[in-house]
Amino acid sequence: MKSFAKVAGSLSTIVVLTLPSGHVASQTVRMNKPNIVIILADDQGYGGVNCYPHIKRIVTPNIDELAESGVKCMQGYASGHLSSPTRAGLMTGKYQQSFGFYGLSTPHVGGIPKDQKMLSEYLLENGYSTACIGKWHLGDYIRSHPNNRGFQTFYGFINGLHDYYDPLVGGSWDGVYSGLAFTLDNMDPVVDMEYSTYEYTNRAIRFIEKNVDNPFFLYLPYNAIHSPLQAPEELIGELANNPAEVGKDDIARAMTFALDQGVGKVVETLERLGLRENTIIFYLSDNGAVDYSDKWEFRGKKGSYYEGGIRVPFIVSYPPEIAKGTVYDQPVMSIDIAPTIMALAGISQDDMHGVDLMPYLTGKNKDVPHDVLYWSTEKESDTQVEKNSFAIRQGKWKLVSDPAIEKDCNLYDIETDPQEMIGLKEKYPEKYKELYAMYLEWINQMPDELANGENARLKGMELMRKYQKNLKKAGKKAVPLSFGEQVSRKK
Repeated sequence: MKSFAKVAGSLSTIVVLTLPSGHVASQTVRMNKPNIVIILADDQGYGGVNCYPHIKRIVTPNIDELAESGVKCMQGYASGHLSSPTRAGLMTGKYQQSFGFYGLSTPHVGGIPKDQKMLSEYLLENGYSTACIGKWHLGDYIRSHPNNRGFQTFYGFINGLHDYYDPLVGGSWDGVYSGLAFTLDNMDPVVDMEYSTYEYTNRAIRFIEKNVDNPFFLYLPYNAIHSPLQAPEELIGELANNPAEVGKDDIARAMTFALDQGVGKVVETLERLGLRENTIIFYLSDNGAVDYSDKWEFRGKKGSYYEGGIRVPFIVSYPPEIAKGTVYDQPVMSIDIAPTIMALAGISQDDMHGVDLMPYLTGKNKDVPHDVLYWSTEKESDTQVEKNSFAIRQGKWKLVSDPAIEKDCNLYDIETDPQEMIGLKEKYPEKYKELYAMYLEWINQMPDELANGENARLKGMELMRKYQKNLKKAGKKAVPLSFGEQVSRKK
């Protein structure tokens, strides 16, 4: 794993790790059932990794090396322009709209419906040990808790954002002690933790170490670099452009490097245990850039379906199959990850919308993975395109409507104009009409947004009592039960 000190002079430094010979036999036996690691960054734009085109200074030597060990997808897309919808598509291999999952309100009405089988559930049924460590954001109902959706191990938080130091301080609390703000160890509230990026990395390593002899699925959704902007002071000091005047970009750079260190430690652990050759690793972000991230020269940002809101770093490393240093230039999407994993694990499925990427990434299939790609929030109108927030891409053509942020709707040639600056709907009106008709045909097959159900939610008061008991066991002062608003304690 590369430290900042090792890469400050040259980001091309190579670290050679020796594999222990004692694990060769078990590795050979397990080759037909690969280990799976999905590392998901939060709000990291296309230019948020050094090995992708970028504008701001960024330091990601371990992610860069991961890309060099496999394939770097230059047109990798998230299926959503916000966190939660993308995660729903990632875990099901489907367009999340197909089961009524459109936006950030959906997690709070139950998340992914039970009849939509998740990747973790498939893998658990087929002998995999499973863990989710980090940000969930796929439902705050008890039935949607990771432990009830195929993950034997969960450590992290349920809602969309969380303090990086205080396990009790999180996102919105629905009423008094809804339970959303707690960091949880499976179902139990956590009373103390390291800087969360470090904590998640260390727990991921322990999970791998416990499963040397079992095939495993590690889903590692870091909350970095999502707000709040918090990073270890030593990293900020090392990486700030001007340590005397630290700005948002400096803190985001430090948060990114902490994430990068985590990636390096996970890969190093796999190598140390002799598991690297039999492990496929996916690295991507859940949506495009926020203001303090880097979207390169793309238009739009998080919350938009322009390239800046949905094109993300997308890396796949699997040494037995994918040649080192591969660069793939065709569009791929986060919904492709689940069917790719299913095919590698030998598990049949016939209802995912993504495709098995391996034939394309290895060069065995020279065709494009997708004829058409779709993005959309819930439909507002059949007749007024400017009222719908959506995008559709077919080959080089992309039609985008963004009434909320960019307040624009137009047709673009992504091959010659990836920055989406030259609108072509007046020049190519037939193509504009064709893509809009295709979008309407697709979205009209999608159900309405999920409605609130009668399912039990996590009980905040019960969790608070557990939290107090755990504090007492740890010899710490208990937090009084009387307050009714979210606390804002900082470590």
